Amino acid sequence: MQPLGIRLGWREYCEKLIGFDDRGVFQHVLGAEAAGNARLEDLVARKERIFTELAASASLRPLPGADDLVEECAARNIPLAICSGASRQDIMLFLSRWDKAPFFRVVVSADDVSRSKPHPESYLIALEKLGREVGRCLRADRVVAVEDTAAGIQAARGAGLRVILLRAGCDSVDGADGHGDLSVSSLREITCETLCGLVSKG
Repeated sequence: MQPLGIRLGWREYCEKLIGFDDRGVFQHVLGAEAAGNARLEDLVARKERIFTELAASASLRPLPGADDLVEECAARNIPLAICSGASRQDIMLFLSRWDKAPFFRVVVSADDVSRSKPHPESYLIALEKLGREVGRCLRADRVVAVEDTAAGIQAARGAGLRVILLRAGCDSVDGADGHGDLSVSSLREITCETLCGLVSKG
């Protein structure tokens, strides 16, 4: 944002923009200036290049508890998917460095949808694809989303999923409190029993 003369602090980003895909962020910040499709695509491409360069030299690590939770779900044959507002390139860059990546049967990114979170499109696509992977139609209320933004919770709710609010990083996002079925401060607090308990509520 700095080359555009825009100062955007972490708190403001958390309160207003987290959960949006790259296009949504630029559209929100620039308004009418981002209306031109060519300009918008150029900004998204520039952000992508900068992110890739920074990530190449960064130490990317999963959140505490992620490895154990993924392994436990895999051992219990609980299918996993990633449903993110990030670009596929960004997601795959991280997954390429994580040895638990093969456990995720489906990845839905900003590139796969026309409407980003808080619209439920990404979760509806993930639900349909995951159902094909496991060979049966999945009931939305038997699927749990772990989300850390108000926009993500709204998207998951809109698709009919159960939702766990992960209060990590932007833990004071307006609108997030009270909208999840469960609120945790770490992935270490989530187990397979936690997930099964949520979907058994009926």
